[in-house]
Amino acid sequence: MNLYPFEKTIAKPDCNLEEAIENIDIGGPSMLRSAAKNHKFVTVVTSPEQYDNVIDEMYKRDGAVSQELRSDLARAAFELTASYDAAISRYLNSQAGVEYPKRVSIALEKEASLRYGENPHQTGAFYKLTQTKETSVSSAKLLAGGKEISFNNLLDTNAAFELVKEFAEPAAVLVKHLNPCGCAIDDDICQAYRKAYEGDAISAFGSIVALNRKVDSQLARIIMESYSRFGKAKGARGFFAEVIISPQFDSDAVE
Repeated sequence: MNLYPFEKTIAKPDCNLEEAIENIDIGGPSMLRSAAKNHKFVTVVTSPEQYDNVIDEMYKRDGAVSQELRSDLARAAFELTASYDAAISRYLNSQAGVEYPKRVSIALEKEASLRYGENPHQTGAFYKLTQTKETSVSSAKLLAGGKEISFNNLLDTNAAFELVKEFAEPAAVLVKHLNPCGCAIDDDICQAYRKAYEGDAISAFGSIVALNRKVDSQLARIIMESYSRFGKAKGARGFFAEVIISPQFDSDAVE
């Protein structure tokens, strides 16, 4: 069962309150909750992504679905209805100008599993708000990389990117362990990066690099050659960046 597209509707710039309310599904969530509650006897399917698993089981089990899969699908159904109601509540509160409602439900969507949590022996996952329109780490797309992002990578990347967003001028920020190693502006983004890197070339090893301008092949080459160009003279023993985040990358810069 597919619910009315409430979140997609309110994401439209010209959406008004009447249209939003018209796209609040009533019967759908009720039927999903009823089916999920009775998952001992009912298979509740809430997403096309679940179709293949259900069909495979039905082929293997002569038309039946296992209790294990029905339980998994029931949990997914309750997750969906809870998220759906949270989105409606948040929207109506915002329309009414309610800044601090009595109850707050935050609907988050899993974006990725992390290499590890805050410490290497811990697990972790990255969740994002489903309705935010702000350009942020959660809306970033991973273009290349040899290993999964870790919890600490995300913290540092968020700190660096939120800082660099504060500047209208071309700016560069390097962050490691939530501490800025360097932050600089210049009319030329390449020079802004050089200044930021030279702020603490030693601590910049293994840092996060955030920029508020496009990374082209020239800037990419400068970043990759930071040690030989600037760092060696500053006493650094080498350089690599855990993450480089920017509003845009040229394809040849990624390569």
